[in-house]
Amino acid sequence: MADNPSSEPDPGAPEHPHELFMRLLSGAHFGVVAYLTSLLGNRHDAEDVYQQACVTMWRRFDTFTPGTNFNAWARKVAFYESREFRRLRARNRLQFNDHLVENLAAEREREPDAADSRFAALSHCLAGLDAS
Repeated sequence: MADNPSSEPDPGAPEHPHELFMRLLSGAHFGVVAYLTSLLGNRHDAEDVYQQACVTMWRRFDTFTPGTNFNAWARKVAFYESREFRRLRARNRLQFNDHLVENLAAEREREPDAADSRFAALSHCLAGLDAS
């Protein structure tokens, strides 16, 4: 009897790398954007850098070891993308210096989820202000 192709995935089949990447990235989105916001001091810049970091993560996903901490890997990629972003925007006098950003990154690595609830509350408040 020939196999009947089904639109439903086989639950015993290994997850396709593209699906794994999207699932891990979706789960890491909020934390990585919060991390970038703490490094860049601006949510809009953080979102821009996040988009570039996603492209880099996609291109370099073969360097990620499944079963390890994807969020830590994603934050490391985002850290380097934020450095590149700051380098390209060096003419703006309101940029954080490298030493401060490295200290902020180290602080966030010690407690990666601590600022997430504060970031969510701040985003909610800002959305309320935008609506006013």
